[in-house]
Amino acid sequence: MKEIIIKEKIAVGGMATVYLGEWGGKRVVIKKLHPHLAGDADFLIRFEREAEILKTLNHPNIIKFLHYERKGEEAFIVLEYIEGKTLREIIKERERIPVPAALYIMKEILSGIKYAHAKGIIHRDVKPENIMISEKGEIKIADFGLAFGEAYPRVTEPGMYVGTPEYIAPEVLSGKKYSEKSDYFALGIMLYEMVTGEVPTRGRTPYETINKILYGKIPPPSQLVKIPEGIERIIMKLIAKNPKDRYQSCEEIDEDIKRYLSIGKREFIHWLKDPTLPLPEVPAERKKEIRTLVLLTLLLLSVILWEWKGKEIEIPEAKPPPPPRIERKIEKPSKPVQPPPPPEEEKKPQPTPPGYGWLKITSTPWAYVFIDGKKAGETPFGEPFKLKEGKHIIRFENPSREAVTETVEIKKNDTLLLSVDLPEKYGYLIVKVKPWAEVYIDGEKIGVTPMGKIPLEPGKHTLELKHPKYGTYKEEIEIERGRRLEKHHSFY
Repeated sequence: MKEIIIKEKIAVGGMATVYLGEWGGKRVVIKKLHPHLAGDADFLIRFEREAEILKTLNHPNIIKFLHYERKGEEAFIVLEYIEGKTLREIIKERERIPVPAALYIMKEILSGIKYAHAKGIIHRDVKPENIMISEKGEIKIADFGLAFGEAYPRVTEPGMYVGTPEYIAPEVLSGKKYSEKSDYFALGIMLYEMVTGEVPTRGRTPYETINKILYGKIPPPSQLVKIPEGIERIIMKLIAKNPKDRYQSCEEIDEDIKRYLSIGKREFIHWLKDPTLPLPEVPAERKKEIRTLVLLTLLLLSVILWEWKGKEIEIPEAKPPPPPRIERKIEKPSKPVQPPPPPEEEKKPQPTPPGYGWLKITSTPWAYVFIDGKKAGETPFGEPFKLKEGKHIIRFENPSREAVTETVEIKKNDTLLLSVDLPEKYGYLIVKVKPWAEVYIDGEKIGVTPMGKIPLEPGKHTLELKHPKYGTYKEEIEIERGRRLEKHHSFY
């Protein structure tokens, strides 16, 4: 029997520690269940389920399962070792990934997700940390510890969500089941992050992140970076709040992505080695539309040929051409033409070099700041911005407040202070229930008490409190912008 040899700790997760080691003379990755969880039946089932799921998945874009073993209180999963980095490390090193490379990465990840979905497996934790990229250009999906399939034991209670908050779909946070479209949402957030360097759903706290996903409006990536319209459409469709507005299959996503692919594995490997190398731009036209035009042209030609088929074409008898007529032309000598005198060179006024001033920006509360459409960062800022003299457009955005746009005029060598208060976007509901209750707003499950304040759009809403023993309490409430409404209820 091959012996598992642990050599070096790589990472520590919530359920297992990951090591570099050897198994059967091979360099491998070893996941070891935390000793204090080995006696917990749920965690042991989940760990064994990951091994069972990986055992059924054999795809070039999915990390390869090698072995599962239990030794007394210890449990191990042995996986292939990939010499490379995670996508998270690459994004951190390079700030963002060029669109051609991001699309290639997306195509490879999608291939593995499509295969898993066909096997009835939903990953449920798609994020850059779980994507391995080797030095040879291999791209593999890792960590199926939270994956789910109907054929495998369920250990997560209904209504609970698992995974990293930034990549969890709105319907899951609302208490609905995971589906293939939940993975599509995570893919969209990851593609957004690759091309912009920003995670659009990330808040300062987990609750703020959930709030952004449920109630916030994700800005199009073109507000942060220059990006082709077609790529932006793909991203925004993937991260649509309503699952019905997203892509309905991996095939649809794959078809749209392939229209804009401009590199293959060879160019991708070159880019990995040297990120300064220029990559071919994504095609402006859609390949699908070109193929359709070619097919229509061929169809039209076939119709024309069919109409002419069988018809006799009369060719007139050729007659000899008449003898050439020779004309003699006598040219009169002409006077030499004197060239016009060169025009006097006009003296062009020398451009005045632009002057600069400074702009100091503050906001209440914090906000993302965009200067002339480009993201400048988020408040508070330590130093003022140096800007060319003239007019500039400053925009403030906070997911829980109304956006504010101001136009300022910078004068040479002057310092201008711009301070804004972002008006409240929501009102807030606080629910306190004895003993406890599931909270539904307008028919959508928000969570289970005790809860923090719930941000809601101003206006009328339906509040429902449900308890399996005491039944349902229902009430119409009205939320005012910037105000807090408290509701207390006791089932006994």
